[in-house]
Amino acid sequence: MAAMRLPPGVVLDGEAVIYLADAEGGARISFEAAQSRALSGTHRTRELTARHPATAGGLTGGGRC
Repeated sequence: MAAMRLPPGVVLDGEAVIYLADAEGGARISFEAAQSRALSGTHRTRELTARHPATAGGLTGGGRC
């Protein structure tokens, strides 16, 4: 696992993002989809997760604690 090779004290930060198809055939990040999943019950969250999986985005690193 890549995290095992990081020096001690390194802090990684990132966000889970959900991409949805847009009208031009591309994709856009959807805050609404993420919020809907966060506010749903367990069964609905599983349905939404299967339909629109999240991706790690905006990962940064290098900070020390």
